[in-house]
Amino acid sequence: MRDPSVSELDRPLSLKQVCELIFNNTISIATLKAEHRRGNLELFKIGRQYFTTRRHIEALVEKCRLQGPPRAPKREPTDNWPEEVRRRAALAAVRLSVEKLKAAARKKNS
Repeated sequence: MRDPSVSELDRPLSLKQVCELIFNNTISIATLKAEHRRGNLELFKIGRQYFTTRRHIEALVEKCRLQGPPRAPKREPTDNWPEEVRRRAALAAVRLSVEKLKAAARKKNS
């Protein structure tokens, strides 16, 4: 019989239960133990059995969440720039490209 004072988030789950119930056997017990060694998952041991909780699994997922690639800043349209400014910007872009190519060639030759 379950203790009604214990939240479902804090109910102990064996690592086998976690693999089956939460991750649908897409990860193994060894993976959970490796995440514990990395400091991403809190485990506790009773006898020979390792346990964790849903709350600890949720914390693991947050720690392991991948960040999306940084978004490029929105650029101002150049259509309304004066002709002279557009020419100078184009020239600066070409010079920068040439410098990058020269640096790559020097690096390759050295």
